[in-house]
Amino acid sequence: TVPQLGNRFGYAIDLDVDRVLIGAHLTDDAGVADIGAVYVFEREDSSWVQKTILQPKNKTEASLFGFNVDLNDDIALITTGYKDATKNRTVVVFEKNTQGIWSQLQSLEASDQISGPSDWFGLGNEGQDSIAQTATELLIGSSWADVQKGKVYVFKRP
Repeated sequence: TVPQLGNRFGYAIDLDVDRVLIGAHLTDDAGVADIGAVYVFEREDSSWVQKTILQPKNKTEASLFGFNVDLNDDIALITTGYKDATKNRTVVVFEKNTQGIWSQLQSLEASDQISGPSDWFGLGNEGQDSIAQTATELLIGSSWADVQKGKVYVFKRP
């Protein structure tokens, strides 16, 4: 699939050896604006081949899925950026199985997040990357949490 004009393909990128995630958070789908998408490419010999496009199960207008991405082995963390001030930002977790199929495992939110996107959960200040993972944990920053003191939330990795 060829990225469309205005979808911001390449806004977020993360590489793990021979696999890359490329966010396009302003991607439209079936007439719904700015759902977002993440393109998955894998290196085959000397070329990059698109394998799939990830989108959240809940395709909500203006969710800005793919605003930030993080890849570690077969686990992908993908943020939503929500333009809608009544919705909390989330980090969506995907896993690639042994057959090469990516599936959405869960959607994470801060347990103490105030209503709306003002905590910047999963997004650094001014939208910089604020998600990371280790072999056992998922780390998600929230730079504006607790009256801009900031927090880092730790979740168990699936």
